[in-house]
Amino acid sequence: MESSRAQFLGKVRIDPDLGARVTLRAMVDIRSAKGKQPIKRFSDLADTLRQLADQTGLSILGDYDPCWDDYYTRIDPYLPDVRMKKLLRDDVVDVPAWKAFEFVADHFDVTWEKHGRLIMVRSPRVGLALSDKIDLLDPAPLPHYWQKVLRTYKPGDRLPNVIYKQ
Repeated sequence: MESSRAQFLGKVRIDPDLGARVTLRAMVDIRSAKGKQPIKRFSDLADTLRQLADQTGLSILGDYDPCWDDYYTRIDPYLPDVRMKKLLRDDVVDVPAWKAFEFVADHFDVTWEKHGRLIMVRSPRVGLALSDKIDLLDPAPLPHYWQKVLRTYKPGDRLPNVIYKQ
C-alpha cells in the first residue's frame, strides 16, 4: 500500500496540471440570505475543493461528505447540541497543487486520485454511513421533549424551566 502511494505521488509531482502553485484561503465569502453583503466563514471540504478547482482548472468529483468529527452523535462534547465539522482554520499559501491535494486529503480524511483532467475525491465514511443507515446530510434530531417545545414555541414566549431576570 505504501509503495503504491509513493508511486502515485511520484507521478503527480511531475504532472504539469498539478505543478501549478495554489493558495487555499481559510476564510471564504458566502452570499447572505438577503443578498446584501457577503458573510465570512471558515472553509469546509466543499469550499476548499472549489478553490482548488478554480485555481487549477481541473474538474473535481467526489462523494458528498460534510466531514463531521463524530458521525454517530455529531455533538461537541464541550458544547452540548453544537455539531462540529472539520474546517480549514489556516491558509495554505503558494504550494504546488499536488501538495495542496495531499494536505486536503490528510486534513479532511479523504483520498484522491487523478484520471486525465479529473480529480476523484473519495470519503471512507460514506460507505460506512450507508451501511449503518446514517444520513450524512442532516444532523441527528433533537430529543423528543425539545422537539415538542420548539414546535409550540412562538417569539416572545417563555421557555419552560428557564428563569428570566426581571
